[in-house]
Amino acid sequence: MTTNSHHLPQQLVLLPTGAGEPQILTHDAIDHQQAWFFPEGKRILFTGSEPSHSRRGYVMELGSPNASPRAVTPEGVVPLPLDPISPDGKFFIARDIRNRKAFLFPETGGEPKAMEGIEPRETIAGWTLDGRSVYVMKGGEFPTTVTRVELSTGKREIWKEFVPPDPAGFRSIGLVRVARDGKAYVYLYIRFLSDLYLVENLE
Repeated sequence: MTTNSHHLPQQLVLLPTGAGEPQILTHDAIDHQQAWFFPEGKRILFTGSEPSHSRRGYVMELGSPNASPRAVTPEGVVPLPLDPISPDGKFFIARDIRNRKAFLFPETGGEPKAMEGIEPRETIAGWTLDGRSVYVMKGGEFPTTVTRVELSTGKREIWKEFVPPDPAGFRSIGLVRVARDGKAYVYLYIRFLSDLYLVENLE
């Protein structure tokens, strides 16, 4: 049995929502993973890894033929899914994959700020409109609790608990997204349903 040792790095592709052709955004040796647009739509933040290096965060300008990714976190520190970028685009949240600590990074560079209010298994369910707080959640819990965390102080406040309207076949809640005005939300949950049949007169 032989395996292919030549791994081709994954590139970022922009897909049209209507007619048109896909646009390849990157052409480099970075193995690209998750990506997010900044609010103005002219830059992207993404997670990736260069050959023989650990994952980290990068920022890249769009629309310029000479644009190249700029590393914005140390190796082993990656943007936090699902919504790491602040509403004004000046900061993003990333996590050290070794100790699971979260940090608030300035997009322009500089020292990050440690975020004590976000726990190791939590991910971001949304930002408040003023960018001062984030909604966080842990996947795989029942009921799933969404907590609002104040970034400057780490203060935590339970915002809402999610329980499916019909618990039959419920397995887990996999995703919660909260609107920035806090007036709407959407969540995804997984159900496995089956039917039981009785068969008679088999003889």
